[in-house]
Amino acid sequence: MKKFINHIIERPIFVVFCLILVIILPSALFREPDSSRRLIVTALAIDKVDDGIEVSALSFIPVSSTTYQENYKVFSAKGNSIAEAISKVGLYVGKTVALTHTAVVIINQNLADDGVIKNLDNLTRNNDISNKTALLCTEQSAKQLLQKLNELDSTSDLSVRDLVAFNTNNIYSKTSNIGSFYRGYFSPSKVSMIGYLKLAEEEGVLPNDSESNSSSGSSQKTDGSQGASGSQGAGGSQGAGGSQGGEASQSSQAQTNSKILNDGSACVFKDGKFITILSPEQLYQYNWINSSSYKNTFQLFDVTDDVFKNANLTYIIQDKKEKAHVTMKNGRPVYNNYLLLSMELKEVEQDNLKKNELLLYKNYFSEKIKILAENKVRNDFSKILNFSRELKIDIFGIYDKFDAQHEKEFNNFLKKIEDRENYLNYVDINIYVEFLIVS
Repeated sequence: MKKFINHIIERPIFVVFCLILVIILPSALFREPDSSRRLIVTALAIDKVDDGIEVSALSFIPVSSTTYQENYKVFSAKGNSIAEAISKVGLYVGKTVALTHTAVVIINQNLADDGVIKNLDNLTRNNDISNKTALLCTEQSAKQLLQKLNELDSTSDLSVRDLVAFNTNNIYSKTSNIGSFYRGYFSPSKVSMIGYLKLAEEEGVLPNDSESNSSSGSSQKTDGSQGASGSQGAGGSQGAGGSQGGEASQSSQAQTNSKILNDGSACVFKDGKFITILSPEQLYQYNWINSSSYKNTFQLFDVTDDVFKNANLTYIIQDKKEKAHVTMKNGRPVYNNYLLLSMELKEVEQDNLKKNELLLYKNYFSEKIKILAENKVRNDFSKILNFSRELKIDIFGIYDKFDAQHEKEFNNFLKKIEDRENYLNYVDINIYVEFLIVS
């Protein structure tokens, strides 16, 4: 025993470890879980409504279960600001709202029109919200979209992140989060781009069936009634609060057949203000000089040459090397973009084309096809460039490149033109394309 005590005395770190166990272990074993004291929010929906701001929180609700399915509910509250609405959500459920695990923030277009910067000020000041939190916009109600996403999957915030990741990698190739929005806001061009989701009736993903509709509707009615009645200060107005909950439920029921539509659209902001929505076709045109995007499908129609006759050819771009070069020439900015597209012929549509002939033409790329391809790239880029010039939005980041490489000369150029915001009209923009056919 004496030998054991001496062994411990010679190692004081062991004594410290034992003291820590004695002090901390009992409280850790008997302390109630954080989920009983905190409302774990995984996604937020923010709507601009007539009487202020409505915040809806998709929250994790721990329940005893023998399956791996998790339980989520949507809680909503209104206030004059986001901070007030979030505080009311916590008041209604009797828990502290925890935003550490918030992965997605959805805003509706009315709030975007009103100005994102002033409305998201609370979230950017909140240390619990990460700059990597995905930021999305929707056309009508962010709350209804959040409810549909909750029906889509029990881990709906992960499903939303999957949509954001897919669009980032395959559609507009820009990160759609709070950090990227503010980087664009503080950049010389002042342009930001975020993802856009819709609720549609004709096409998209239908998240639930008739059985889940009824259960979902009842749970939304409960949540709506709690939120509406809880927001009323006077006891005499609680009845009105309950009717508001019923109206919210009826509106939700009217949306039971709506589908989640992710068509690849994106919202464009300038100086924090909503400007326009880029359609999938416009994003396709924009991606020709987007170095991060290269998995485009390349289609040529009515091709006639030595081999094909009125054929429709579909290529896929396997790789793209893009390099932008900016310079000042005689006081005028010149932007040159050089593209090298590695493409593979994936499909041929032509009458009376034999299958064995299709294999022979897998690497076929005649001079006629090359000219058609070059014209298509230039025409596509010309359309999106004219659109950008018309709205005075530099989605290409041309200002940023000149500011980084020719700051003094470019500023002198801006002083000479009448409308500084219209500088894209005075920049010589050229695009040069080369093709490499692979098999």
